[in-house]
Amino acid sequence: MIVTQRAVTVADLGVEPGPPRSAGLHVSSLIKAICFKLEPERFGGEITDWTRIELGFTVEKVIERAWSERRTDVFRPGEIAKDGISGSPDALSFDDDGPVVEEIKCTWMSSRGCPEDRKFWHWLVQIKAYCHLTEATRARLHVVFVNGDYAQHREPTYLCWDLQFSPGEIAENWMMLLNQKRDLASGT
Repeated sequence: MIVTQRAVTVADLGVEPGPPRSAGLHVSSLIKAICFKLEPERFGGEITDWTRIELGFTVEKVIERAWSERRTDVFRPGEIAKDGISGSPDALSFDDDGPVVEEIKCTWMSSRGCPEDRKFWHWLVQIKAYCHLTEATRARLHVVFVNGDYAQHREPTYLCWDLQFSPGEIAENWMMLLNQKRDLASGT
């Protein structure tokens, strides 16, 4: 037997990251700018590990596909814009109480403390922004933790949380993003 390893990457799977983005300011760009101000050592580097990003897209697509095969109440809404800021929620679902933002993540961070730990703060900012864009106050955070909690369960773990935000929390979060938009426009 002759065995030859092929040089391939996750990108070779051809998984599309989602609908293309329009030109303009996006929620994620504002969050990255805020995070860089708060923790430049953590958020200041260039993205170099595209395999992790591609794996995140793949996990997102797998979960979306499972939803499309099993649920009729979940759909990808595409890009939504308000106040000159665009966002692309992973999915929206609906129940008797109204819309629910569905956000999917794949991470190498430990699952410990999620979602309240400050290392996940930027995820909550994103989710609250999507709640503002969709007029929702509820969300579900779906996360694949590649290495579990790094302690007892050092294996891939899929966890999900139901999140309920007050209108004030969502408005305050949006105001923070608007302030960051203003800072970027003024060069500060």
